[in-house]
Amino acid sequence: MDGFRFWKSGYWASPLAGRKYHIRLWCETWCSDDKKSRAKTIDLCNNPQTKEHKLNEAKRIVAEWEEYDNEARRIFENFTRNKPTLSSLSADHSEAQETSTQPRDEL
Repeated sequence: MDGFRFWKSGYWASPLAGRKYHIRLWCETWCSDDKKSRAKTIDLCNNPQTKEHKLNEAKRIVAEWEEYDNEARRIFENFTRNKPTLSSLSADHSEAQETSTQPRDEL
């Protein structure tokens, strides 16, 4: 596993200068399962041994992920179905300009 410890060689080896690297986020690759319940964040890091796709990892690790993912998908689909076109935006802009040039009664 040492080959995957990026803090021991390459770019991070110099800034850390031998100091210990501490993972703040809970990460399945580097952290034990018993610490997961106390984690404030979950890092869906790449596990170099399994090469599991991040979306599959998220569904497996985060219980509510599928619900959130479906909700985001519904919002996006609703947006793309109802988004204004360039021509409708242009027509709205022209209409607004026409009404703004009409004389107004001042108080």
